Amino acid sequence: MAFLFACLGLSGFPISPTFIGEDLIFSHINPNEIGLAIIIALSFVLDGIAIVRIYARIFLGPHSKNYHSKAIRSS
Repeated sequence: MAFLFACLGLSGFPISPTFIGEDLIFSHINPNEIGLAIIIALSFVLDGIAIVRIYARIFLGPHSKNYHSKAIRSS
């Protein structure tokens, strides 16, 4: 449960200090800096996806669908 809360905190869940930091970053971007806002938003989205994937790999187990090809681990 602690790891889940840590992952939520890292991804910017609204009750965490990271959410306040993200809000401060976006509030200090000027309206003419659209490119910077897009890059920062994309980095937050990719960061959240990576954190959820790490949590899923650790606690939900390996991918179990048989119709996908798997890498041979002995090579």
